[in-house]
Amino acid sequence: MQRSQKKSKNIMFLSILGAIVVIVVGAFILYSRAKSPMVTAEKEAVTIAKKYANLDKESEFYRYNRDATYFTVAGTTKANKKIYVIVAQKGGKVKVLTQANGKSKNDILTYIWDKKSPSKILNIGLGIYNDVPAWEVSYLNKKKELSYETIQFSDGKVLKSVENI
Repeated sequence: MQRSQKKSKNIMFLSILGAIVVIVVGAFILYSRAKSPMVTAEKEAVTIAKKYANLDKESEFYRYNRDATYFTVAGTTKANKKIYVIVAQKGGKVKVLTQANGKSKNDILTYIWDKKSPSKILNIGLGIYNDVPAWEVSYLNKKKELSYETIQFSDGKVLKSVENI
């Protein structure tokens, strides 16, 4: 009788362990597949940046979603010039910006923290808004409500502010 109970417990333990392994492996596969399109987009944007802007070293990658989707690669050229390369998802239009000619990610984040006091910043991306290079920041305000700020790259002018969504 004790052997039977011990065997039952072992089978139960192995069943639970097997279920946990299946769940963990399944979650990993789902995560990998969900992330795959972004990894592909980054690789393609870097390839385009190397071809059209002589990008040598990539330092950051951003995704911007407003009226259209843009992928932006930050980095340095072979001549050691710091640039942003903005690539439209559709049509593949490329815009190259010199980082020194506009506001940096840190400038924009400092502005948002100082002026909006968010509880959390969700995303920041550089893209094109109404034909103008712009940073878009999504964040949760103090009340945990979704908010957006679109800020012109060249001078930090606020182009659009949407709060309390």
